[in-house]
Amino acid sequence: MIDKVRQAVMYILNKDNNGYLTPDEFNKYAELAQLEIFQEYFERYNDYSNKLKAGKINDGYADMLKQMDQTINYFSQNIVLSKSIDNATLVPTIIAGAISQVTITYPGGGYPPNTTGSVTISGSGIGASVTYTVDAVGNISSTTIVSGGTGYTSPVLTIDTSALSSSVYSLPDDWYLLNVLYYGQSEVMPVSQQDINYLLRSNLTAPTANYPSYVMHGNSVSIYPSAITGGVTLYYTRYPKIPNWTYVDAGGSEPVFNPTSPNYQDFEVADSEFHRLVIKILQYAGIEIREGDVVTYAASQEQIDQQSKKQ
Repeated sequence: MIDKVRQAVMYILNKDNNGYLTPDEFNKYAELAQLEIFQEYFERYNDYSNKLKAGKINDGYADMLKQMDQTINYFSQNIVLSKSIDNATLVPTIIAGAISQVTITYPGGGYPPNTTGSVTISGSGIGASVTYTVDAVGNISSTTIVSGGTGYTSPVLTIDTSALSSSVYSLPDDWYLLNVLYYGQSEVMPVSQQDINYLLRSNLTAPTANYPSYVMHGNSVSIYPSAITGGVTLYYTRYPKIPNWTYVDAGGSEPVFNPTSPNYQDFEVADSEFHRLVIKILQYAGIEIREGDVVTYAASQEQIDQQSKKQ
């Protein structure tokens, strides 16, 4: 579909000499247009859900909520999560050749809670020894200088993670929405980072293997209890793949579409979105080339499209 969309966009732009769109510019606007449509799926799903409650959606082919549910499910996946430890960054302060202070510039993540470990020191000096402690969510929270050593000028502090068993699991790069996590047959329930500290203080409320919990932070999740060693499955909704109209340089003339390129990627939204893709790409293109007629045309077509959907 991507080549047909580009042909339509180029035809409209060239019809009245409104400007030219390079392949790279087209790909950039194609990504933005697809992402807009993808995110609108969830708004439309919510709208159809409200209409269903109000009795404004019928069965069969008229069941728009079911159709939108199937559309979104195309982007649903399940994977087994892998553990990860995100190394903390420690910076030493040197006075008279001895380590006098260690500053935590980045606490890292994924270290087992309540763990005390040692820091490996490499450099010009001898005899320094530093330990660290970890808070309840797996971040390094404090350091202790057991021995400052002697003769140091610029030591490097590194943390040995080879013996650690992380409670943190990396999320896939393309995740958009976490649907549900499972540990075996047990659903892993979401808990805020603030609440997990309170839960872990009591045996009555602490997560168990039968009733596990997770805390989300960035692109990873911490699974509790930390005794869970694997077998965590994530069901999630991913972002659509980035579209890429690939081509062969024709030596100064219009580039030739090349769908056999290993970098080729078609749109992942439905073929029925052809018209909306063209409209949205034209909007971005009109702004780029500062052509008011293109922006106005695209905006009017999108308004017509939105009105028809409301009806």
